[in-house]
Amino acid sequence: MKIIHGDARPSGRRTHPRLSYKQSHEPVEEDTVKMNPLDESLKLATPVWPLQNSVAVNPFWFKRDKHINDVFYELEAVFHQSLFMPLAYYQQRYRAGDISEKALQSALEQARQQWPEIPEAAGEFHELTQNTQEASRTFLSFAESLKEDQDIHQLVIEDLSKYCAGYFDSHQANVRYPWQSGSFWEGWFEAQRFDKAMIHSGLPSFPKTVQRFLKSGPEDAISNILIALGIESPFGQYAYLQRLLASMIGWSSQFKYLEWQRDLGYEVSFQARLVEFLAVRIIYDYAVFQEFSERYPSQADSWAHSFNEIDQEIQAPQSFHLVPYVWQLALEFSYQRRVSKQIGKQLVASSRAQAPYKIALCIDVRSEMIRRRIEKVSDEFQTMGFAGFFGAPIDFHRSHEACEGHRLPALIAPAYKLVESPKKQSSELSHAKRFELMYIFSYFKNFRKASLASFLYVELFGILAVGNLILRTWKTLAARITGQDTPARFSSNETEPCIKTAQTHDGQALTLTEKVSRCLTVLKSMGLTRDFGRLVILCGHGATTTNNALASALDCGACGGHAGDINARFMTALLNDEQIRGGLREQGIDIPRETRFVPAVHETVTDKVYLLDEEKIPALYHNDLRKVRKTLHKASMQTSKERQTARSDVLDPQTGRRADNWSEIRPEWGLAGNACFIIAPRDRTASINLGSRAFLHDYDWQADDSFKILEGIMTAPMIVTNWINMQYYGSVALPNYYGAGRKTLHNITGESGVVEGNGGDLRIGLAYESISDGESLTHEPLRLSVYIEAPEDAIESIIERHEAVRELVDHEWLHLLRIESSDGSVFRRTRGGMYRKV
Repeated sequence: MKIIHGDARPSGRRTHPRLSYKQSHEPVEEDTVKMNPLDESLKLATPVWPLQNSVAVNPFWFKRDKHINDVFYELEAVFHQSLFMPLAYYQQRYRAGDISEKALQSALEQARQQWPEIPEAAGEFHELTQNTQEASRTFLSFAESLKEDQDIHQLVIEDLSKYCAGYFDSHQANVRYPWQSGSFWEGWFEAQRFDKAMIHSGLPSFPKTVQRFLKSGPEDAISNILIALGIESPFGQYAYLQRLLASMIGWSSQFKYLEWQRDLGYEVSFQARLVEFLAVRIIYDYAVFQEFSERYPSQADSWAHSFNEIDQEIQAPQSFHLVPYVWQLALEFSYQRRVSKQIGKQLVASSRAQAPYKIALCIDVRSEMIRRRIEKVSDEFQTMGFAGFFGAPIDFHRSHEACEGHRLPALIAPAYKLVESPKKQSSELSHAKRFELMYIFSYFKNFRKASLASFLYVELFGILAVGNLILRTWKTLAARITGQDTPARFSSNETEPCIKTAQTHDGQALTLTEKVSRCLTVLKSMGLTRDFGRLVILCGHGATTTNNALASALDCGACGGHAGDINARFMTALLNDEQIRGGLREQGIDIPRETRFVPAVHETVTDKVYLLDEEKIPALYHNDLRKVRKTLHKASMQTSKERQTARSDVLDPQTGRRADNWSEIRPEWGLAGNACFIIAPRDRTASINLGSRAFLHDYDWQADDSFKILEGIMTAPMIVTNWINMQYYGSVALPNYYGAGRKTLHNITGESGVVEGNGGDLRIGLAYESISDGESLTHEPLRLSVYIEAPEDAIESIIERHEAVRELVDHEWLHLLRIESSDGSVFRRTRGGMYRKV
């Protein structure tokens, strides 16, 4: 048996012209590298966060140790389609001029370094493109292979899904799943004692099959079933197990989320493991096999043989797979050429450092547009880009919420615990009244879900809904009339994060030394150690929408799918503290007495910026606040107008209506269009229109003696932006698996995810309406291009020290480009750490 350097690449027969495969390593003749089919197959699933705090995830994160082309080729047969865009898409972009001849030639040259059989001339490559057809090889579960009984596969999906929904239910159902406190594996077996659905659906032997594994563990059950099915090849087992997970990738990802949270040290109420889900999934398929293999013996043998022959068919990606890979490179290189030309302009010294007003916004691509507009409106403002949690990884517990929210990047564990408290004694009464109303509303909410009571609910209490509609309308009108239009979710009038009772995550009081240390790290990472000015605004961001199950996907990813207002309020409170400033002074950072830090939030549906905790700002700053409000208002209006047509013209021009409309399916575009991440001084990009497609992180390598700041950026924000970018890519290129479908068909299940219709697999990723205007895509599927202005040695040193970063870069999950400080020229990194001028 030949193994190609441990890369399990199931492949299919191709009928089109073949190109051989040249790897960076020669094939290993002996079985020197062991591959565990079960462990490797579990890498297909990545965690999916619940609706309350949705976080973008690279759906291929656990496969980053392989080259992206190898992974896409491997998964082509698992997902039954190419993971690149259709060839017609690339050809259309080429004809439209979006893919340039130079970019295509550069892509051919780079690809030929690994696959020399790829044509050198563009003309020959076009001919190869025309002669290439899609591969037809697919891996199927046994249920899927039954051409005579096509409904059985969907039956399996729906039956298993109902158990997943019940197990993960979070108080949505009045009648709880009885076995939530135990493992999913044990609970499912208990449920089979009562559930006869599969018997009545054409599988009378289902209970007998289930009983065979009652005393087995999930790993043993999987092993025994693989043997019983006759799948002996390790690579065949790997392919089959991956297909089982892929057929229910949504619920697979939910189980993976629990494991991810446990690994970060969170308390997780569910004991389930992904391997338990896979074991139950394979039992279903084995039960179908048991029922139908005697009826269709030749078909059963042929199905098992298709997996066993994979050992002899481990080949290289052939023409069909290599052609779209080259086209994808050419599309990305074309974009890089356009951006490189922009940022390569002569650097002009900026006078913004002395500006009296600083505003730090998240690196989110939506911030690029409003930063540019603020700077255009007033030269008294300096804008900065920094991760939107502002270096404060906190768990925040609102008084009316059942559990705390993790307001930090998904990659790290929280450092602090904060609770909400009333601002003053007069607000304590309204705070208590809010609790009472919540309890009353929760009673009615549960009442309408009870048997028969749902029919009475409308008759008895339906009239009350009219009052709610009138109240909502009145609040909206009143806010517009009075100008007090800060959305309720950001309002800082009544409550605040209680800094005095802040704790470390292990429950210890937060000491002065720890506060000083945190502020020191944040200020250095922001590059703000002098020239503070009068006001420094820390501006988080969040979206205000109505009746939107996927609302948190529009919030700040760096805040774990929450708005960044609490993080901004926490850090500004620390930075305004005189004791902390004294400690910072001892560390060499002297914040002038006249400098005031102010929290704010950028509401991304309307593009309005709201200042928070204004009552805490002394009167001597009132003239400054008036200037700030005027500038931000003007910049917001300009940003909103520009954003209206930035992706498409289908958005409702009335931004307030988009936020309040219960039937709105496109309140905003989110991060659609994201394509690059620029880590450089703001002077490098200040005068450039990047179309709200760039993540922007301010960074000056000449002020980073040890390059620790750069290391922090490349190991945290760069990975987070890769997650965002690849989630958008997956939702566009593989919408049936990594897209959430259409919002109009969504139903919430377990109050943590959505399904289309009344059941089936959990839908993950982005909704169709978030990446399309209904006629064309609003997101261009490009891998992230990361531009870094820093010395080559510093960049390479960080890549060498961090495995995850090295894998992302070397295996082309993102592109890395270096900006030369002296003249702004750009160099693209290729495999092996070589740089070529763009």
